[in-house]
Amino acid sequence: MTSAAPPRYAPLRVHSHYSLLGGVGSPEEILARAAALGIECLAATESEGLYGALAWARAARSSPVRVVLGVELALPSPRRDGALARAIFLAQDLAGYRALCRLVTAHRLRRAASSFGEAGLPLPAAVSASHDLPPEDLPAHDLEALFVLVDEPHLLARWARVVPRGRLFAALGRDARGKRTPPQAETLDADPRKAPDPAPPRALEPLLRAARELDVPTVVAEDTWFPEPQDAPVHRRLLAIKHAALEAQIEAHASRSWLRSPAEMAARWSEHREALERSAELAAQCRFELPLGAVHFPRCPLPEGESAFSRLWALAQEGARRRYRPPTPEVARRLEHELRVIHELGFADYFLLVKRIRDFAAERDIPCIGRGSAADSLVAYVLGLTEADPLRYALPFERFLNPARKDRPDIDLDFCWRRRDEVLQWVYASFGAEKTAMICTQSTFGLRSAFRETAKALGLPPHEVDRWSRALPHGFESAGDEFDGTAASAADESGASASSPLAEDSNAWRLWQAGAAGAPRPGGVLAAALATPECRGMPIESEPLRSVLLTADRILGTPRHLGLHPGGVVVAPSALTDFLSLERAAKGVIVTQLDKDDVEELGLVKMDLLGNRGLTTLREARAFVASRPGAAPLPPASEVPEDDPHTAGLLAAGDTLGCFQIESPAMRTLLKQMGASNMDRVIQSIALIRPGPAQSGMKDAFVRRAQGLEAPSFPHAKLTSVLRETFGVMLYQEDVLFVARAIAGFTLSQADELRRAMKRWREPAAMAELEQRFLAGACGEGVDEASAQRIWRLVQSFGNFSFCKAHAVTYGRMAYEAAWLKAHHPLELLCAFLNSDTGYYETRVYIEDVRRRGFAILPPDLHRSQREFSLEYARERSVLPSTQGVPARGALRVGFGSIRGLRESTLEALLDARREGPILNLRELLERVPLDRREAESLILCGALDGFERTRPELLWRLRLLLGATPSRAAREQREARAELRNEPPERARRVRLRAGWDQAAGSELFPSPEPAEPRVPSLPELDAQRRAQLELELLGFTTAHHPLDFFEELLSAANPVPCAELPQRRGQRVTIVGWLVTTRRARTSNGEWMRFLSLEDRSGIAETVLFPAVYRRYGDRLRGLGPYIARGIVDGGEDGSAREVDEHGLPLAAPEPRAGSTACTLRLEFLERCEPS
Repeated sequence: MTSAAPPRYAPLRVHSHYSLLGGVGSPEEILARAAALGIECLAATESEGLYGALAWARAARSSPVRVVLGVELALPSPRRDGALARAIFLAQDLAGYRALCRLVTAHRLRRAASSFGEAGLPLPAAVSASHDLPPEDLPAHDLEALFVLVDEPHLLARWARVVPRGRLFAALGRDARGKRTPPQAETLDADPRKAPDPAPPRALEPLLRAARELDVPTVVAEDTWFPEPQDAPVHRRLLAIKHAALEAQIEAHASRSWLRSPAEMAARWSEHREALERSAELAAQCRFELPLGAVHFPRCPLPEGESAFSRLWALAQEGARRRYRPPTPEVARRLEHELRVIHELGFADYFLLVKRIRDFAAERDIPCIGRGSAADSLVAYVLGLTEADPLRYALPFERFLNPARKDRPDIDLDFCWRRRDEVLQWVYASFGAEKTAMICTQSTFGLRSAFRETAKALGLPPHEVDRWSRALPHGFESAGDEFDGTAASAADESGASASSPLAEDSNAWRLWQAGAAGAPRPGGVLAAALATPECRGMPIESEPLRSVLLTADRILGTPRHLGLHPGGVVVAPSALTDFLSLERAAKGVIVTQLDKDDVEELGLVKMDLLGNRGLTTLREARAFVASRPGAAPLPPASEVPEDDPHTAGLLAAGDTLGCFQIESPAMRTLLKQMGASNMDRVIQSIALIRPGPAQSGMKDAFVRRAQGLEAPSFPHAKLTSVLRETFGVMLYQEDVLFVARAIAGFTLSQADELRRAMKRWREPAAMAELEQRFLAGACGEGVDEASAQRIWRLVQSFGNFSFCKAHAVTYGRMAYEAAWLKAHHPLELLCAFLNSDTGYYETRVYIEDVRRRGFAILPPDLHRSQREFSLEYARERSVLPSTQGVPARGALRVGFGSIRGLRESTLEALLDARREGPILNLRELLERVPLDRREAESLILCGALDGFERTRPELLWRLRLLLGATPSRAAREQREARAELRNEPPERARRVRLRAGWDQAAGSELFPSPEPAEPRVPSLPELDAQRRAQLELELLGFTTAHHPLDFFEELLSAANPVPCAELPQRRGQRVTIVGWLVTTRRARTSNGEWMRFLSLEDRSGIAETVLFPAVYRRYGDRLRGLGPYIARGIVDGGEDGSAREVDEHGLPLAAPEPRAGSTACTLRLEFLERCEPS
């Protein structure tokens, strides 16, 4: 007798990791598990959003399991106990999907109390106390396109009054059988920004009784939060992370929500077989696919009688006459070709859209530049969207817009970061708030965050959490390659076994292998911990650390929370909720629930309107120069000489701290290697610095040829003119196009298709087809087979790693302008750069660069400091108190914003009070500015109040006496007098000043204030220089009067170090340096071993050093904090400043002879020690 087939069943309540901090497993994992269990269809119902809608749709394409899209929302029960019930909404068709988008958006914005600003840009609003979503508020046509499943009897009754018959179901979950239903998170007092927890078990009988009374059918819909039972601990720990709780505090029911087979469900629901089978019937009615592929452009308003294309054509012709005076035949031909392609592809509206945004920025004098492949377009150039002439730089239009493909163009605009929000407000106002939104990012768990959060959930002590999370590498990819059990087991130089938990003969390794299933996840947290010297001593074989690492590996790379894309904006032709769901970000802005890739896949227009701090730096540096007494006017950016000798010297020396895009250690070393002397070399360096050129050997070949140490080598005579600029190297993606045209006879459109297809290099069949096309084309062009195959291998190699030339030109021009400004106006450039709050290094590094150039660093001053860093010149004279004189060359004054712990409101109050007149003493400061004790102490200790002509200890003493004092009558009269000044004529105002006892014009007290006698303050000595420097490091992050090494004289005397700036003259010698850590980065060698680069800085400059794997294993655990460090090793004699053996990516390099005058060198370390102050 054969057993009966299990009933048809479809899970209708399935969550993946897109149910943030709750669900475990990706859609692909869950569908694979469902297929293995014999499930034919399931409903993806993420909690509180459609975050995974497209991820589920993509996963379903390659799965036998069909996916129904839905959502689960937590709604308040009509009972008045504050409990949350659950409602599941399933989309029947495309109309149902759009109804889901509107439903979720209404729910999320209702919870966040939606409001909009005057210009249409959503602004922050108070969070509503109610999460309710009244069913009667929903359009009837939306309810007719959805199926609604409710798991609580009172909520079921409420929805039954509105939802059409046949659309509402009672959702049966696990029976609580009289058990207590938890938890605090199940009430309306829960943080509304967090998705609610999995639903607790509920007693079934009340729901079944309500369903009978309301004549509502039942359906089985058990909660599923992870694919397999062994994922239960991960699920509980995610919930603990969400609620900042311990795993032990999470309710036990959270462990039973795994995906079950139809047979198991039949056994569990034998008494409700009809409700179980109804799940499959319900799922069968939901059939649709998201419409992907079509492009949805918003329409721009046009003059009457004009089309989008005719308007674009007219604007392009006008722009061409402005850019080229007059346009040449070459310009006319190229412009006609591009406009024809744009018209044929239907993209005129898009160009007009971007043009409108650019014009707004120009009208408001907001710096703006187009970047990326858009600079390949002459139309973009003449419209003013980009600043790189594509004809001058040989930039092919087809790299940007290929007529053989339907890919929409992508024009990204950068704006001055201070004013980018003005542009966003205008976009919202112009295109409609209902059609415009910022794009979200889905922030994921990285190595450190996965470890840290899991460790806290499992109760690891805070100091242990901090210690080990800091020891791990930063990013997911930095752990990189396949786990190699031999990577750190090599013997050190003395022959002893390396002390690392990775060694396969270590107890830790054996214990781990004995209890773990399989090897550690490649690139995972455990693999990183085993391979990183800083993690030496981590007890990975002991609990709870072992469980921490297992769980961290499981959640690594999974979504954690939504973030705000730095510049992504989506504009739709109709309401955005026709396409996707929205919510309010923590900052108050309305954002999509899908990221930029999903938004593009839906066919919506995505634009990157980024705030670029480099643009701000250039604009403000020029403003500083213009305001300097006696300064000559600067040439516009387009007229900056491209081969300026002063700039050439700065570039060749790698003296580019504070210069946009060219200040990292690797970039400064590359500039030295190349002997960069002009704008073209800077542009080339932007492309060369990427990992790809180093991995392919392209960078090494280019550097040698640029130095003249190796003759340019061209793969074929046909490529001599094509690759002359890059010495025979295919440096740019655009080069691949020109090579394919010259060798294989491809059109530029076909060549661009080839370039794009190179991304499929992991697919042998696809690459074989490409190869045959290329070789056949080469044969037709008269290229012999051997040469064609050799060039194909080069194209295949370089095509994978080359860089977009258009982007390199755009940013290279900005980088060169920054270098030119630094070469001629270093103080102004560095001040503007510090105020842009950007850069590769910490502020202290740029402060030392200013000091090395001979400019003074002036501490904060109550009367002279601004919000940000400011400049002072010797011509300025003022009777206001000042802490130091100003050198003739000028000085950098530290702003109030650099003082740590000073509230924004206090800073504003201080600046406002100062506008009313000088603040003459500590008492008056406390009366006029609402300082708390900590802020007042910070102002005193960093030197901002030194102008009161008392020592800092005396001011601290006086502060403690004054904090409880009340304002005197005289002080009140002075404040009243100041208030009168606002509306008084000048003479009357002066008399008021005199009566009040001060004169703003003279800045001095004319009559002593009739203040009551204050308690006597003893004469206390000033703090010594070392203590002042220590306080500055604590409060500012840098020192003003001294270099930190000034206080390590005994150490310096004993170590007898070589100044960092002298290392180029010590090539081949063993030397010792002492320096502070500037920056550090890890890399892997070609055989998978970890190594580390350190940049160390002393008074003279910055030295680049390297710890190769054996030395890194020995000394890596000594890297703690900023130092200072004693470092000893051999100065590498090779021209490659990243070491003779490997480059900054850990890849082997040949070592050319040093270029004459080159300063590129690296200290190959043999010893490293951290030192303490004497």
